[in-house]
Amino acid sequence: MPLPSLRLALGAALLALATATAHAAPTAPRGRIDREGTFPCWPPGAVGERTCEISGAIWTRRGLVVATDKPLEGGHFSHVWRTSLPGGPVTRRAELRAPAFLASTKIEGLASDPAGDWCFATTSFSWFVPDAPAQADSWNVLVAWREGAPEAAHIVEPTVRGGVTSSASLIPRMRAALATASSPEGPAWFKIEGLAVLPGQRLAFGVRAIGPSHVEKTMVGVVIAARYAVCRGRVRIVGPFRKIVDWEPSALVGRPAGVSGLEYDAASHRLLLLTSFEAERAGTPDDLDGWAWVLPDADRCRGRAPALVRDATGAPLRFGHKPEAITKVGPQRYLVIHDDDRVLGAPPGTASAGGEVPRARHEARYAYLRLCCPR
Repeated sequence: MPLPSLRLALGAALLALATATAHAAPTAPRGRIDREGTFPCWPPGAVGERTCEISGAIWTRRGLVVATDKPLEGGHFSHVWRTSLPGGPVTRRAELRAPAFLASTKIEGLASDPAGDWCFATTSFSWFVPDAPAQADSWNVLVAWREGAPEAAHIVEPTVRGGVTSSASLIPRMRAALATASSPEGPAWFKIEGLAVLPGQRLAFGVRAIGPSHVEKTMVGVVIAARYAVCRGRVRIVGPFRKIVDWEPSALVGRPAGVSGLEYDAASHRLLLLTSFEAERAGTPDDLDGWAWVLPDADRCRGRAPALVRDATGAPLRFGHKPEAITKVGPQRYLVIHDDDRVLGAPPGTASAGGEVPRARHEARYAYLRLCCPR
């Protein structure tokens, strides 16, 4: 073939490849909030002045399981319980009071495997006391249980220090996965928020912040994962933790935001991620905000950044709250529960249809997120 003809043919082939690639490029996922409101966590006044601060949720065969990341006074209520879906028929609250739950402080994520057989809960792993590790080890716990037998929940990779049983042996392995060129041994401090089970029996942990300490922290969008195995009815972590997602949510949303929730949708083969912003001393609704992200083909997601969910206008879909729990409740439909801490007011100018009223201390805010087909 003459050289000019070869050049023309090559140019046409490159143009066709570029056109095909452009058509195949993923479109930003679209979503909408179907319904939002508040639901009671416990009877008014039952736990004094404590506000309901939901940090994790899973929709199981026997109902919705939620956790609050603050301990409850009085001993009458557990910080993990089974309840009904917000807005649905009310069922009796069932306390999950196995010793493994009661030994855990600041649970930040719940998850179940795609089959719904095994459930997991993780604390924040964010409290380190070098001179007295036992004082902090209740913050360093991973719990596993068969879905139908929460009374037999157990602590994964049990480590006993100072009479306290925890999963503290996982900390060096998590830290190694977070190592960078500037921090080859990993950060001195990190905080876990969010938990999901990926294909291949992998537990994924959302990392919200890292730094020298909880005072000097940087919000991040990081997910680390490790494989687990079930042996004689107990879960073990096998192999190292690896970083599978690392992106900068703050660059797109314009506020310091870190991971605050995870959910793997096995039917759609995608990982959903929540990120949130919270002012240092949050006291008004303007001090909170949150967003949802989607990572398609999450079983092959390493090295890719999630896509920000946008509304019908193409703008980022904002919750106007601090979303911390997400669980799938139907095709393309997810329950998102917010942990607004002590902020009780209603935020203006968010994705809400309007008409919000302040929540009571014993209530949590929720939203049903519907993901739509990209267009």
